[in-house]
Amino acid sequence: MENDQNGAKETFFQFKAKSNFGFSQICFNIFHQLIIFGKGIF
Repeated sequence: MENDQNGAKETFFQFKAKSNFGFSQICFNIFHQLIIFGKGIF
């Protein structure tokens, strides 16, 4: 039983890490687009 819980916890943290990575990638892309957009304006 304890082993199963540990396994579930691991996959949960892996999922969280993956989603956080995806989120940071999206933020980075938006930031990059804003820089390009800003350079076009100024």
